[in-house]
Amino acid sequence: MIHRFTLLFGLLFWGFIANGQISKTLEQKVLVGEGNFIPLRVEFITTVDFDALESSFIQNQITVNQRPRIVNRVLMKQAQASQASAKALLSSFGENQVKSISSFYIANIMVVEATAEVAQALARLPEVSYIDWAGDEFLMHDPIIDSDLNGPEVVNGTEPGLVAINAPAMWKLGYTGRGRMVYNYDTGVWPTHPSFKDRFLGNFAPLSQSWYGLIREYPDGRISDHGTHTLGTIAGLDTATNDTIGVAFGSYWIANDYVASTVAALPPLAQMIAAFEWALNPDGDTTTSDDIPDVINNSWRWRDDPDTVHCGGFVVQLMNAIEAAGMANVFSGGNSGPNNSSVNSPQRINTSKVNTFSVGSIDGNQTFPYPISNFSTRGPSQCPGSGSLLIHPEVVAPGQNVRSAWGTNGYNTISGTSMAAPHVSGAVLLLKEAFPQLSGAQLMQALYTSAIDMGVTGEDNTYGNGLIDVYAAYQLLALSHTAVNPNDVSWDVSIKEISHPTGGEVTCDELYYPEIIIQNLGDSAVGSVDISYWLNGVLGASSPITIATPNLLSNGAIDTVSLPNPIALTTNGEYEFAVSVSIGKPEYDEVNNQRIIRFNKRGLTTLPFYEDFETGISGLNWFIKNDDALTSWDSVSVAGWQGNTYAAYLNLKDYLPRLSQKDGLWSPILQLPSAPLLQLSFDVAYQQLGTIGFVQDTFKVYASTDCGQTFPHLLHSKTGSDLSSTGVLGANFEPSSRSDWRRDNIDLSTFSGQEVMLSFVGVNRKGNNLYLDNISVYEGLWDPVSIAESEVNVFSLFPNPATESIQIAASKETVGDLYITIMDANGRVVEQRQMAVNQSFKIGQLAPGLYLVKVMQGKSVEHIKLIKE
Repeated sequence: MIHRFTLLFGLLFWGFIANGQISKTLEQKVLVGEGNFIPLRVEFITTVDFDALESSFIQNQITVNQRPRIVNRVLMKQAQASQASAKALLSSFGENQVKSISSFYIANIMVVEATAEVAQALARLPEVSYIDWAGDEFLMHDPIIDSDLNGPEVVNGTEPGLVAINAPAMWKLGYTGRGRMVYNYDTGVWPTHPSFKDRFLGNFAPLSQSWYGLIREYPDGRISDHGTHTLGTIAGLDTATNDTIGVAFGSYWIANDYVASTVAALPPLAQMIAAFEWALNPDGDTTTSDDIPDVINNSWRWRDDPDTVHCGGFVVQLMNAIEAAGMANVFSGGNSGPNNSSVNSPQRINTSKVNTFSVGSIDGNQTFPYPISNFSTRGPSQCPGSGSLLIHPEVVAPGQNVRSAWGTNGYNTISGTSMAAPHVSGAVLLLKEAFPQLSGAQLMQALYTSAIDMGVTGEDNTYGNGLIDVYAAYQLLALSHTAVNPNDVSWDVSIKEISHPTGGEVTCDELYYPEIIIQNLGDSAVGSVDISYWLNGVLGASSPITIATPNLLSNGAIDTVSLPNPIALTTNGEYEFAVSVSIGKPEYDEVNNQRIIRFNKRGLTTLPFYEDFETGISGLNWFIKNDDALTSWDSVSVAGWQGNTYAAYLNLKDYLPRLSQKDGLWSPILQLPSAPLLQLSFDVAYQQLGTIGFVQDTFKVYASTDCGQTFPHLLHSKTGSDLSSTGVLGANFEPSSRSDWRRDNIDLSTFSGQEVMLSFVGVNRKGNNLYLDNISVYEGLWDPVSIAESEVNVFSLFPNPATESIQIAASKETVGDLYITIMDANGRVVEQRQMAVNQSFKIGQLAPGLYLVKVMQGKSVEHIKLIKE
C-alpha cells in the first residue's frame, strides 16, 4: 500500500521534471518507496554520430588498426564534456544521499546509486537526456543439457558442426585464426583446459589486459562451465589427441566472468557496461590497437520485458561503439522458440543487418538440409524498422548437441543458441586472419551475404539469411580484397617458454637466471634477436639486448638464449617476469614474440611468527597451491569471536568434483632457532556433514626443508569426527562463537636450527567448510601473541596461586565479556570460556602446575601466569 506522504512526494517530485525525461519504471520505484538509495541510469545528450564517423573512416581511408584510437578519443571527449556538470553536482551531496558513482564513455551515461532528491537535481541539468532505473539484469541463454558431464575426448576428431559451416575448407588453405583474438563475454573460463590453455593471452601479456574478472582475479569457470564450452567451440584443439572442437583453433583468447547462470547472481548494470568498455582499451593505452579483440562472443541475454526497451538509447550507443572500433559483436539468438512472441534484448536491436549479429540454431549433427532447433527463437524483432532489419536471427549455425570443452579438462554435449554463436565468432577469426584489413562489420556482412538459404526461399524469421559457410564468405571477400597467404610467412619469431627460477612457481632464490626458448615459425633465417624484459612491469635497465641465435636458421628451428646478467629478486611475494623479442621485421603473429611467467618468492622470517588473517591472505606471507584451479583457500569474515573478525577458509562444501583434491596454504620460510622446544599452534573450526565415510574431508599439516619443492614431513592429519571442532552434524558450517573452534598444537622440535616451510592442506571430499586462524610458531612453553606478560596490566587474576577457583579483575572500567583461554606448560589449551569481569571461574579440575591464562576483550590481549596448587 502506498503511503500518502510517499505518493504526495512523488507527485511533487515528478512535477519538477520535464515530461518524458524520467522513465515510468523509475517513477514507479519512487512512488512505492523502494529504499533510500535508487540505482539510476543517467543518460546524456550524445554528439557522436556513428554513421558519420563510419563514413569518415571510409572517405579518409582510415585503417582498421587506427579506428580504436579515434573511437576512444572521440567518445572520451564527449563524455568528459557532457558529464562534467553532473559530476560537480554529485560531489556537492553527502554520503547519505549518494552511495556510488560509475562514469562511462563507451555509452554516454553514468550509473549512480542515490536518493530521489539527487535524481531530481540531475534531471534538471540540460545535458541529461533521460534517467531510468538501473536494475537491468542479464544472464546466459540457458543451455539444454543432453548428456553426462565430462564426455569423452575423440582422438583425431572433428565436430560435425565445424564441417557444417565448411571450416575444414579454410583449414586446408592454412587458416586457423593464427594471430587473431576473441573476447569471450560469458560465465568465465577454465584456463587450464588442454583445448586452449596455451593460447590464453595471459601467457603473453599482463592479466589486466587478458582477463576482466568480476568474481575472481584469475580466470576460472566456477560460475558455470558455459563459458568454457563456448570458448571451446571458438578456439578448441587438444594438440595431444588432435581432438578438434573449435573453428579457429589457432586463435588467442581473453575473457570475463560477468555473465551469471542464475538471476540471483546477476551483476549490476554498471559492471556489464564496464566489461564492454574494457574491450575498447584492454591495455589502458588509447594509442595502441593490437590489444583490441577481433570479435566479442556474447552467449547471454537481458532479463527483460517483451517490449521495445533497448531499441534505442545507451545500449545502441554501446553496440555502435563496438562496431565503430572495428570489432565484430556476435550474439546468441535466444532459446525461447518455437512459439515465442518477442525477441530478447540486446538481440532485438536492428540498427543494421550486422549490428548485434544474432545467431539461431540448427542441428549440425544431421545431414543437409539441417533442421532448425525447436528451441531457437523466431523473429521478427519488435524494434522499429522494415524489411531485413525486422528479420531475426541474422543467420544460423550448429547449436544442438554440440560437444565442447567442459570443466578443467573434460568435454560435454549441450544445446542452445549459446552454442551456435561461437561457430560464427570462430568463422570471423578465420576470415580476419585472411583479411586483417577488414572490420568486423565487413566480415559479418560477408557471412550474412554468403549464407546458404534454408527453409522457405529467401530470408525468413526462422533461419534468417541461412546457414553460414565460412569458405563461401572467404571466396566472396577474395573477389574484391587480397587475402593474406597463411603458408607464406616470411617472419614470425615465437617465445615458446621461459624457465622458472629454481623451485618453479615458488622460489627462495635471491637471483634468477632466466633461459628463453625461441622458435622460428617464419620462412626466413634469423641470425639475432633483440630481447627486452620487464619485472613486475618495470623495464629492465639493460633492455633491449641483442643476442645471437645461430640455431634459428630454418622454419621450426629452436634456440635457447640466456640474459647476460641474473635478475635480482629483492622483495618477497608475487612476481611477473615478461620477455619480448624483436627482429625488426613485421611479423605474421605479433602476440607470440612475447611471454610472461608468474612465480612467488618466499621470504625468510624469524620467530615468533603469528598470522591472524585480519587483512586477508597476503601474497607476501602466503602462497596458495591450487593445482586444479578450482575452489581453494580464501579469507572470510567470521562471527562470534571478539577481536577476531577474519579467518582463512576452504569452501569444501561446494567443491566439485569430489576427487580428493589437495589445496595447500604455504607459509613463509621459518628460521627456527636451535632450541629444545619449538611449537606450532593454530585454531581450526570444522563441522562434520554426516557420518557417511566418503564425504569426510581431511586437514593435514606438512613441513618442507627445501623451499617447498617437497613436503615429506606429515605433522598433523585429522578426518571426520577427529577434525570436527563441534559435536554437531550439519551442512554449510559457519562458526558462530568461540566454542566452535579448537586450538591444536604441533611439536616442531625435530626441526631445531633448520629453515622450514609449512603447508596447511585441505583434502576435498565435499564435506563441509574448513576454517583456519591464529597460526603461531614460537619457542618455549606457551602460545601467546607475545610470550612475556603485559608490562601494564588492565586485568589481574586472584587468588594466585589458587586451588579451586579464580576471578579476573579490571583496573579500569571495561565493556563486554572476557574470552579466557588457559594453556598448560606444553602449550595445550585445557580450558576456554566466555565470562564477565569479577565472575568466579572454577579450576579445581586442573592438575597442579604452571599455566598461562590468555585474556581477550575486544582487540586487547593480555597473558597472566597462574600457579595451580
